[in-house]
Amino acid sequence: MTTTVNNGPLAAETKPKVGPGSLLKDARIANGLGIDDIAIRLRLHTRIIQGIERDDYEHLPPPTFVRGYLRGYARIVGRSSVDIIEAYEKNSFSIPLL
Repeated sequence: MTTTVNNGPLAAETKPKVGPGSLLKDARIANGLGIDDIAIRLRLHTRIIQGIERDDYEHLPPPTFVRGYLRGYARIVGRSSVDIIEAYEKNSFSIPLL
């Protein structure tokens, strides 16, 4: 008996999106920094940093503020803010500007 496997579009492997939060978290850890270190330097509550690292932007302030947080965070951990903002925009974490 022969079994046929359907390899249609739904069966195709999809590469998970890498959000800016996970990129920043990896850089923070590589730099030996804790969430508190980032929160203090950005003058933000740790829950905002945690939300960023989880890419949970729904529960954060509006995108204009989040972009600023991401730029500041990127600067602290030595990442390109352009790359981080691009990841934010590309992964549909923000509402497009009209």
